[in-house]
Amino acid sequence: MEKLYRDITREVSTSNKKFESPDTAHMSILLTGATGHLGSYILDWLQRETRVSHIYCLNRGADGAQRQSAGQKSRGLGQLDPSKITNLTANLAQPYLGLKLEDYNRLTEQITDVVHVAWKVDFNLALDSFLEHIVGVQRLLEFCSNTRFGAHLFFVSSISAVGSLAGNVAEKIYEEWRAPMPTGYGQSKLLAERMIDTISIRVGIPATICRVGQIAGPTSVAGMWPKQEWLPSLLATSKELGVLPESLGNNNGLDWIPVDIVGQMISDTVAKTTRQQDGRTRVLHVSSPTTVDWSDLIYTISAQLKPEMKIVTLQTWVNKLHECLTRGDNAAQVPAVKLYDFFLGLLDSGHTATHLEVGGQLKPWEDLLSSKDVQRSWMKNWIRQWGY
Repeated sequence: MEKLYRDITREVSTSNKKFESPDTAHMSILLTGATGHLGSYILDWLQRETRVSHIYCLNRGADGAQRQSAGQKSRGLGQLDPSKITNLTANLAQPYLGLKLEDYNRLTEQITDVVHVAWKVDFNLALDSFLEHIVGVQRLLEFCSNTRFGAHLFFVSSISAVGSLAGNVAEKIYEEWRAPMPTGYGQSKLLAERMIDTISIRVGIPATICRVGQIAGPTSVAGMWPKQEWLPSLLATSKELGVLPESLGNNNGLDWIPVDIVGQMISDTVAKTTRQQDGRTRVLHVSSPTTVDWSDLIYTISAQLKPEMKIVTLQTWVNKLHECLTRGDNAAQVPAVKLYDFFLGLLDSGHTATHLEVGGQLKPWEDLLSSKDVQRSWMKNWIRQWGY
């Protein structure tokens, strides 16, 4: 990880041009990941912002616009405004972001802000599997340095980038290579944070890291928390086995935050952030300031899934999961087997959970996020969306 960081920060090709001051009332945004779970909500909020004049979405594949439209519809989001949104087929790891040179040059003249959301979410892969994403960050930094306005780079990072740090984690860049969770995903996110911090300061472009905690399902009727993630996998497996763990071990205090609230927060941050004058990278945590205990939700979950569901210890539940893994049970029925190491890690009593410290940016949602009744209603909604 450290060698890769040194190599890329040494190789990155940047310009030494002087940047013009952008018109903050007419923002032109380059957005990646607009067809994804979080990106769809960010796009929905950005297109409503009066300060945003135009959004250019970089998509993998020529069908990006169709996938984007279908994703917005399935999530119950607003109709996209074709006069405000342009879709371009791109490959971030390629020179010029995989764009035609004329399109690339046109964007360097227009873009004031870059919002980078696109990232592969898979906790079973090694760091090497994320090399394409890491190179993509390098290309975006090069792009920002070539823009007329010295585009502000907003990078959506993750709590996984600092997931090995116990207790409260501050809104700052961490230079310890031991900081991330020991997964390729977490390591790649920390590596990207370090690259952005180093190169943006060197070039003189503003940068903001939005370090996001556990993203949950939406508060709306439509949409869905992706089924391959740990909670829906746990509940689908529990329903199949007929048992539900009474505790989540070292992760028993849940500080998740609904995806639509995350999308609104990041959009607000992009639209309202003033450019830093001190040359430092800003770090903003997007996570719930309070936790809800698993025990406050367990009986709501049990009643929704299967009224006769038995509540067992976490150790018993993990043992049953191990039996499924040993037998080679179908992962479609017991999807938690794909995340066995994660669930086994919950039993580690020596591990103190990571908690992202948050500033005043979450004040408007604090009462909502801390309400047990609201959390229970959200859980019922998510279970209905999963069809469990």
